[in-house]
Amino acid sequence: LDIAARTPFIAGVVGWADLEAPDAPARIAELAADPLLVGLRPMAQDIPDLGFLARPSLAPALAAMVAHDLVFDALIKAEHIPATLALLAREPRLTVVIDHGAKPDLVTGDLAAWREGIAALAAHPQTVCKLSGLVTEAGPDWSLATLQPVVDHLLMTFGPQRLIFGSDWPVVTLRAPYERWFDAAQTLLDGCSEDERAAIFGGTAQRVGDTERAGLDAAALRAAAPPDAELDELYEKFTQDALQAGVFGAPSYVLPSGEIFWGQDRLDLLERALKKLAA
Repeated sequence: LDIAARTPFIAGVVGWADLEAPDAPARIAELAADPLLVGLRPMAQDIPDLGFLARPSLAPALAAMVAHDLVFDALIKAEHIPATLALLAREPRLTVVIDHGAKPDLVTGDLAAWREGIAALAAHPQTVCKLSGLVTEAGPDWSLATLQPVVDHLLMTFGPQRLIFGSDWPVVTLRAPYERWFDAAQTLLDGCSEDERAAIFGGTAQRVGDTERAGLDAAALRAAAPPDAELDELYEKFTQDALQAGVFGAPSYVLPSGEIFWGQDRLDLLERALKKLAA
């Protein structure tokens, strides 16, 4: 949050808190006092207990998130969907963002359980889904044909108004440059109208994240952001260490366009890079 406050083109932060801590409600209230905080994301995919999200011990923290109008980011895979459904049934007022389309298995192509689970998640009206992270779930030889069935299913179940494009940068670069993923997403969504694409590529993120409550002007924030070419250069110069270390579990940051989500390690690196550019 401190980094976001010093970075003029950051519109909101999806952070982390220990949701099972005895003082979780108080801690969430303290964090939510900062208008830049828009949500929290436990790293459910890395927790050995597949039923973690269904634990009754999370109830006080989830109630605090609802009370403070925070979004719950569900970083899950298909095997976590039953527990996520239990959470949704128990917390109908909690807005839940399904990260990375619940990570379908694009290497084997076995999507039957994933399709069923996604349809069940989408049946809960408080859910939205990130169209992101797909290329890293595919093999190195992925193509548009690899991704199209997944994108089509997400469109059919969630609809364009409940999808959020995400870059998954810099993790995406394990499989492709960001530009290739962005261009692929544009092509995969060819059948969408201009309004539908506007929702996916920013409108839904702004609505769900409620970045306007922070008093931020989207046009001004976009103007303050470095050009894409500079961001690419900054990535090449400053994020290889982060990639090699695999430090991707830090809080995320959403730009007003809704398309880029940063971990704190990436913001630290970017801040250093911007200072160097300004020198």
